[in-house]
Amino acid sequence: MQLVIPNPEISATAIVTEALQPIDQERKIVPLIFDIDVFCESLWPAASPEIWNKLENLREYKNRIFFRSTTDKARELFK
Repeated sequence: MQLVIPNPEISATAIVTEALQPIDQERKIVPLIFDIDVFCESLWPAASPEIWNKLENLREYKNRIFFRSTTDKARELFK
């Protein structure tokens, strides 16, 4: 499944992809791919400090999607 989620507040878009992999019969688990891509289309001068602000906004947007899409128990598996 793939979702395209615009965020007009920060002029960005997220593409969230979820896919199941074949079941691991030995360990009795179903591997899941959960990919979050965030981006914006803008032009800035190379030395513009606005680039760092935009990157921070994109990181926060990505984290918001991740933490609202997973449970505490699921996040424990990443540690």
